[in-house]
Amino acid sequence: MHGHRRAVRSVSLSWSGKTILTSGDDVVHKLIDTRTFEVWGKIEGKNDYSCGKSCISPDDRYIATGAFCEVNIWEMATGKLIRRLKEYPYVVKCCCWSDVGQRLTTLDAKGNICLWT
Repeated sequence: MHGHRRAVRSVSLSWSGKTILTSGDDVVHKLIDTRTFEVWGKIEGKNDYSCGKSCISPDDRYIATGAFCEVNIWEMATGKLIRRLKEYPYVVKCCCWSDVGQRLTTLDAKGNICLWT
């Protein structure tokens, strides 16, 4: 999918419907325009392990990415790392923003759920 070097593990559609986010085992997160299918942004994770799942906040401002023992929050427009949440002893497998974007829920490989505010 659009140049990932390894398996794509996550796909997410922005709430506005304008952007697709793909994340793969190559620890790359790609932002794709839904009208042209061109890659308009790329974030390279800092962790050399599987990036797990990713999602876009409801206001289309942030991206949450799960990785090995952490969750990263990125600014979507710039790709700048905003915050690193390190609370997990395991790989983060899933993440999802609430519909108002004030809470992020994550799930790790052992079934532990965390609600971030």
